[in-house]
Amino acid sequence: MSQPPLRGMLQGRMESGSILDPLTLALNWQGPQGVLRLEAQHDSTPLVSLPWKMSPDRIDIENGVWRWPYAGQPLSGNVSMTLHDWREGWQQTRIDARLNMLTQGHNGRANAVLVLGPGRVGLIDSALRFQLTGQANLADISLSATIPGEIRGSVINPTLALLPGSLLRAWGRPSAQTVLEDARWPLAGVSLNANGVNGRLQAIVRAQDRYWGRIALHLDGQAQDFWPNKGCWQWHYWGEGRLPPLGSQWDVAGHGRWEDALITVEQLSSGLDQLRYGRVLAHQPRLTLTAPLQWQRNVGEEHFSGALRLTSQRVDLGEGGYLPPSQLLFSVEGRSPSHFQWQGDLNAEAIGPVALRGRWDGERLRGMGWWAAQPLTVFQPLISPKLNINVRSGEFYAQVAFSAARKQGFSAGGHWVVKNGSAWLPDGEVRGVNFVLPYRFAQHRWEFGVKHPVTLHIDKLASVFTMQDIHLAFQGAYPFSERNPLILSQAEMGGFGGKVSLSALRWPLRDPVLFTVEGVDLSELVTALKIKQFALSGKMSGVLPLDFNNPNKMITRGQLRNDKSLTLRLDQQLADELAQRNMAQGAVVNWLRYLEISRAYASVDMTPQGEMSLLAHIEGSEPALAKPALWRHRAGHTRATSQ
Repeated sequence: MSQPPLRGMLQGRMESGSILDPLTLALNWQGPQGVLRLEAQHDSTPLVSLPWKMSPDRIDIENGVWRWPYAGQPLSGNVSMTLHDWREGWQQTRIDARLNMLTQGHNGRANAVLVLGPGRVGLIDSALRFQLTGQANLADISLSATIPGEIRGSVINPTLALLPGSLLRAWGRPSAQTVLEDARWPLAGVSLNANGVNGRLQAIVRAQDRYWGRIALHLDGQAQDFWPNKGCWQWHYWGEGRLPPLGSQWDVAGHGRWEDALITVEQLSSGLDQLRYGRVLAHQPRLTLTAPLQWQRNVGEEHFSGALRLTSQRVDLGEGGYLPPSQLLFSVEGRSPSHFQWQGDLNAEAIGPVALRGRWDGERLRGMGWWAAQPLTVFQPLISPKLNINVRSGEFYAQVAFSAARKQGFSAGGHWVVKNGSAWLPDGEVRGVNFVLPYRFAQHRWEFGVKHPVTLHIDKLASVFTMQDIHLAFQGAYPFSERNPLILSQAEMGGFGGKVSLSALRWPLRDPVLFTVEGVDLSELVTALKIKQFALSGKMSGVLPLDFNNPNKMITRGQLRNDKSLTLRLDQQLADELAQRNMAQGAVVNWLRYLEISRAYASVDMTPQGEMSLLAHIEGSEPALAKPALWRHRAGHTRATSQ
């Protein structure tokens, strides 16, 4: 057949992996014109429809349409094309074409236009200019482009050379809490072919996250035949931002390379001006590399490793206590930056080292720490100077497990152990402090005594009074609340030759607490109070109910009684002065110069302001008188009688 038929139709079928239905390609013509269509089997509307007509020197496609309903959002557009001098062979054919794409997304409708030509393509060389301009609106992101360029080289392996003025931009809201304010990719001088990307690759990103705050990042580098896992891309980066959860501003800078399947970060410096978490404030923490971070991405050979240093100038703990300048040296090793294990050591001058190890799974950082035994004196900086406490001796060691994640925040659990601790207090000393403190920390709340109450034992506490053999047991939360109370289940101590104890005490306070005194030596109590006007010996016991919630009465009907006989001796000078005032008072004073008390009991009431009401009954005798007298006394804040 020397010439094609004047009219006819060619039809073919093909399968596509991107859609389920088979596709039909149909070419219809009548004389010098026709239509080329591409249709899906169960779709009456063509995917592509290109009306064409032919003349001796050109082929024109006018009012062509295309659509693709199988993407994330439906795409459509128009096509027009002219092929000049087509009879001279396809390498001599001059191409002029225009294709547009319509999209609709979060910013409404948008149009992007690709213009080709005029130009030619060939087996040896090509010279076809193109220009992509316009905007595409996706569901959450908008893209705009101004990309002039030229197709060069063989059509079998063409090179897309991007010309000056090439720029791709993006903005939008990729998630409910993240706003991409502006992302720019300057593309001038970049070329692309089958071997990869060549030229200067840059990116400038400004974004804001509801949780992580505002960020600004810059990336600049040079690519040589680069594809992911092929070729080489050297880059350096810098940026800054604000981190509201930690009340800080941050910066980052460094450089690295991506060569074949190996990504290497050769330099990294990232830091915060401060890090605030609760009442803790860390000054100028900074992360740097001590060995390059390397990520091997070859399938079956995945590996990630590196070594880093985290330093902080000082960590304020509130009320004047602080952690000295600290350093954490650690290494990482695993499959990728989202799955690795880490281990290291933490030191803060004399404090430490604390051995640490853990893992990161892309969402949560987990770890454990072991604090080897060391003297308590190294922790002196952690104690507020306002407390005026000087640690003298003792030993400390600890263990902790912790976790940090974006939604759950920071949580930890473990135990602290103190053995034989001692310290100088503002007005005394404490010796023989021993305790094991299991704890948990989450949501800015401490939980002490997770399974069993914390037990604290102190051999001696010498302050205003001297107490020995102190036993405390407590369990609960701090800060405390009705739902998470703190309970002091045991409080016992020896003092003044006897024993003092409290019944269970709960915070927030609700019920009265019983303050119990057993066998207290009054001689030791008078000496401790530095009372010079009289001497009192013997032992007493009693129970005082303390109600801290009662605005009128802190103590109601507290009871005190003597265990055995008591002896009261007035100071000689004081007794003489009192006796000289009048005869009746002198007689009473003579009875009290030396009084043996056989029975004494009292009822005590006291307001929160310290006003005390005492109703007492005392029976005793004065053996020094010529005729021993029996003395009975019943006294209150309103009346007193004697016999």
